Amino acid sequence: MLKEKIRVFILGILAGILIGIGGFSNLYCNLKFNNPILGGVFFSFGLIFICFTGLNLFTGKVGYIFENKLSYFIDVLIMMVANFIGVMLVGLIFAKTNTISFESLTSFISKKIILTDSCDAFNLFLMSIVAGALVFLAVEGYKKFTSPITKLISIMLPIAIMVIIGGEHSVANGFYYFGAIFNISEEGYKVFLSLLISVAGNIIGSLILWSLFALVQKLTKKENKSL
Repeated sequence: MLKEKIRVFILGILAGILIGIGGFSNLYCNLKFNNPILGGVFFSFGLIFICFTGLNLFTGKVGYIFENKLSYFIDVLIMMVANFIGVMLVGLIFAKTNTISFESLTSFISKKIILTDSCDAFNLFLMSIVAGALVFLAVEGYKKFTSPITKLISIMLPIAIMVIIGGEHSVANGFYYFGAIFNISEEGYKVFLSLLISVAGNIIGSLILWSLFALVQKLTKKENKSL
């Protein structure tokens, strides 16, 4: 039991590290090369490797909690903590090695922190729901498709779209917050509240899409039985 939880935890840290690297790439593509599309593509490689190597990203797992037992829900909580530890490690490395200008970085991060002039809490919540739904869609596509190419495309497209349209992925935001830890002047509670909002939105978005897929599957079964 304990060994399994430790395994879940370690796989969660590794997933967080990959998301952090994806966020690292996205920042450089956006702020140094002014290419958000390329940033979205590079960011998607984090989830691609997570899916293909069987790592634990909580935003990719939380949508399936109603299909599993209580132990699965506990695992998802462990994954969430581990994911944030992983992005924290990469974020602190970024903070020490960053070559992006102070103005560009603070402008980017402030849009993700509530109670500032640059960020509206409700908008952050809505875009977190969108991000949660798109991550679920990517993972569901990976599960449903059979060939490696279709699996790859099913992950890359939703995740790239999420980044390009400004979807708020909580684990990625964790990286951005830690990456700018020496640059942002906002109080810690604002950052923490922003993170909680994005976590809640991601969970709701994922569960909304799971519910719709489950409803369609249920209706399809009923229709097949009536034939």
